[in-house]
Amino acid sequence: MSLPLVFRIFSAILFLNFVGATFISEVWLEQANFTLSPSIITLSQAFGVSLLGTAFIAFRVTDIAGDNLPAFGQVFSIISLFFVVLISFHLLNGQVSGPTATVNLLLNVVFSVLFYMGSKK
Repeated sequence: MSLPLVFRIFSAILFLNFVGATFISEVWLEQANFTLSPSIITLSQAFGVSLLGTAFIAFRVTDIAGDNLPAFGQVFSIISLFFVVLISFHLLNGQVSGPTATVNLLLNVVFSVLFYMGSKK
């Protein structure tokens, strides 16, 4: 899979998470077994906007990076690994569970590998 395609797919997944975290916060949070409160919904919406920003960067980086795209692939591989570590920690401690956390963990593992492999070509 080409590195630009990995960036585009990653951007689309982040955009879907943005929609969930921002516009259907209750459903998105309940699927991770969070206890709902007005504060956690506000935090979810703020997180959603950060996902949108990251999705935009991931979408545009293929046009902006030029010959440096493999370096950006390595950076995004590491960013995905950060989420792998964080989500794994939360799952192991029982702070989150359910499909939202599990699916995001698996997606971050896959994207970390795809970004890494794409940056090595």
